[in-house]
Amino acid sequence: MQIDNFTKYSLKKKIIAGPVIFLAIMGIIVFFIVMPAINDIKKIKNEVEAERIDLEKKYIKGQSLKQLKENLQEIKPDLEKLNNVFVINEQELDFITTLENFAHENNVEQKINMDAFKNLDKSKALQEIRLNLSLAGGFTELLNYLADLESSHYYITVNSLEVSSASAKSPIAGKDLGLSSGISMAISANIYWVNK
Repeated sequence: MQIDNFTKYSLKKKIIAGPVIFLAIMGIIVFFIVMPAINDIKKIKNEVEAERIDLEKKYIKGQSLKQLKENLQEIKPDLEKLNNVFVINEQELDFITTLENFAHENNVEQKINMDAFKNLDKSKALQEIRLNLSLAGGFTELLNYLADLESSHYYITVNSLEVSSASAKSPIAGKDLGLSSGISMAISANIYWVNK
């Protein structure tokens, strides 16, 4: 029946209807198949581009991490040296013993003010601590003590150094030094304490 209706149309209408139907079918195909496929392709292209950028960032981060590890291996020996310049938590006695050995080796009387160690804030990783030393002895012995102090592996920053002549009695303990020319020395310095 529809074919009969189609045959009733003139040849001119049939010629126009053929391409119009063809274009309509092509339009439907483009609208419902090709356009969604193009949109999906664009979406996939954007996702691939985002993934490429992410991978580049991860690669650069990985290279940075690799370089960081190499740098750490290079400076590791120096890092150990750096750790040795600080007074480490619960190893304060080693530092004090070092100072006492310097005094003993150089025949110098010494008094160490320990108040700074009593007020440490254990929550901080690194602290600067005031160190006050009172010394008495001969001029050469005190110079040798200072040389030992300077050459020690601890990082000690001397803020002030006062030298004065002392009587034959030690200002530290009131003892007779047996020195013909005794000298008193007061050192105010900073040391660095690390909580490990």
